[in-house]
Amino acid sequence: MTPVFYDVNDVQDVLRCKESKAYRVIRECNKELKALGFIIHPGKVSAEYFLTRHGLTKEGIVQ
Repeated sequence: MTPVFYDVNDVQDVLRCKESKAYRVIRECNKELKALGFIIHPGKVSAEYFLTRHGLTKEGIVQ
């Protein structure tokens, strides 16, 4: 089953970055989603929005 939300560990795996950068990316995405009127969950980001925002697809991620 594909996750609906990504947490910091998922973002780190996809972007291959440090924890602090992953949290910064999550905050930035959530800020954009909140401005669009979506409900956000601190510390997690919509997987679909995250992937779209970074030009990725679910198939393009190797776990």
